[in-house]
Amino acid sequence: MKSCPEAENRTIHGRDIRITTSECGSRHLLVEGELREERRIPYTAVSGERRDPHTVHHMVVRLRVNVKSLTVEEAEAVVHQAPHSECPATVDSIRRLEGMKIQPGFSGRVRRAIGGVNGCTHLTALVLAMAPAVVQGFWVHRMQGEKPVEPSEDLLDRYLVDSCRVWRKDGALAARFRSKGA
Repeated sequence: MKSCPEAENRTIHGRDIRITTSECGSRHLLVEGELREERRIPYTAVSGERRDPHTVHHMVVRLRVNVKSLTVEEAEAVVHQAPHSECPATVDSIRRLEGMKIQPGFSGRVRRAIGGVNGCTHLTALVLAMAPAVVQGFWVHRMQGEKPVEPSEDLLDRYLVDSCRVWRKDGALAARFRSKGA
């Protein structure tokens, strides 16, 4: 890709997503995602109003996830900042995630449950970014002991195999773990 000359390069918009995973006792993970979106230059809104740079979206999603089943047991959202007074009403949609397992197909189920007219584009984007972080937090939770944890074939198939090119079913990495008797 050709780079943009520094003299012509100015940031006009930014979206930052931060995700943290914490243990919540021995049976749950608490995963918190935060999305901040900023207009970084003055602009004219659709209303015709001239606006200075500001935070357009600031929202937080918290998921309490069972570590055995990776089921979302509780889900909540808070909208700290949004462009329209109606936006905070979308937070109730996040409860539709309760009972969902984080496993293959989760992204599609999230889009159907809280995407489009069923919720909020920004909350949906945040939850979709959080799902891989839940899985990473799950692995860290499992691997914190002194001995290495070998993933079972079930865990391999549910969370790793075919999740990306490196972990494809017929690839070397999956074969290596299967040959270890996982």
